[in-house]
Amino acid sequence: KEKADEKRERERKAEIERVAKEIEDRKAERKFIEKEKADEKRERERKAEIERVAKEIEDRKAERKFVEKEKAEEKRVRERKAEIERVVKEIEDRKAERKF
Repeated sequence: KEKADEKRERERKAEIERVAKEIEDRKAERKFIEKEKADEKRERERKAEIERVAKEIEDRKAERKFVEKEKAEEKRVRERKAEIERVVKEIEDRKAERKF
């Protein structure tokens, strides 16, 4: 009877150890999965930040290009206006010369 009791006690201890190990394995697995999820979240956030910054850079480039285009257009308008004023003055000068 004592041997049977010892055997049952060993089996009970072995079962307790098996269950405890299973619980520890599950905890470790959950911890690993949580770490993986956190890593994936950080990676998504990093990618989103990179995309946001890239878009901001593209927007600034487009804005600069627009401003440069506007400045070039304004310069062309000023030059055209100056040319027209020069021609008008030339015409007025000729008229004035003819009167004398």
